[in-house]
Amino acid sequence: MIVNFNFSKPVKGVKIANSMPKPINFKAGADTFEKNTKEKDIELTVYNPYVNTVFHIKTPVDLTKKQQIVITSKYSRFAGKKLVVDYDPQRYDYIFDKKSNRREKTMILVGHDERKPNEISYHFMSRSLSKEYGYVHLSLHRDPRADLKESSFLDRELLINYPKHKIQGPRVIVEYLQNWEDSKKGGVGRLADKLAVKYCIENNIKPVIISNADRGSHVAHYLRGKRFLPPEKDTSSYDYLAKNYGCTNLNKILAKLLKDSEKNEEKIDLGDLGMFPMYMPEELAQKYVKELESEKKL
Repeated sequence: MIVNFNFSKPVKGVKIANSMPKPINFKAGADTFEKNTKEKDIELTVYNPYVNTVFHIKTPVDLTKKQQIVITSKYSRFAGKKLVVDYDPQRYDYIFDKKSNRREKTMILVGHDERKPNEISYHFMSRSLSKEYGYVHLSLHRDPRADLKESSFLDRELLINYPKHKIQGPRVIVEYLQNWEDSKKGGVGRLADKLAVKYCIENNIKPVIISNADRGSHVAHYLRGKRFLPPEKDTSSYDYLAKNYGCTNLNKILAKLLKDSEKNEEKIDLGDLGMFPMYMPEELAQKYVKELESEKKL
């Protein structure tokens, strides 16, 4: 398949945050689901260790058939990078449209980088593939200790063990999670969590899922069921919580803030709270496991 593509300017990546700059918007076609083999505009967020770059691709797509879209680049910062995106008309799920107050079907494109076999991305698209609502990028770590020694990009807090929270051994890290239209679409985070559990199952490991919550996303992740891991002593995170809240358990802090906000009908203001590691509790992971098993039976 021949793919014609143009590269938009790179946008700086922000880990697990809803405040990430939006990409250049391209006019989307009608959200219909019929056979159409004409060239279609596909907007994808292709992950890079240093930046997130939005690829504006034009490629013939038959929405009724499975197919692969191969993306390559001649630019030096993407030298040798080839991304294969799999499309399957039967691979879809649902997000939530806030305006109509109804659920909405989203097609799921699966991205693979040939140089990084232990990474995968899921792109949540409109039914015509003309618009990307959001995406999640995951990485598999069978030996976290070895990965910590070999990579300078990974945060130590995401790879160490937390026995009290049943976080040990192999795990999946949510590298990036983005909802491009947070004010209009909901359910992107929940769908990303479910796919992270699915990725664990497909790789025959226990669903142990870690991520970082950055500015503007702490409350959303917490309300979805994720929980914060304890900060290590003698770190800036530990000192910040102790100084500003008199407590270093961010879960207790947030629970109290949520309770107070409901009582006073005020929005929660976490100020300059920065990046904190989170995990998916075993109970929540098992909930997604059962949901996936139920879907498989249908």
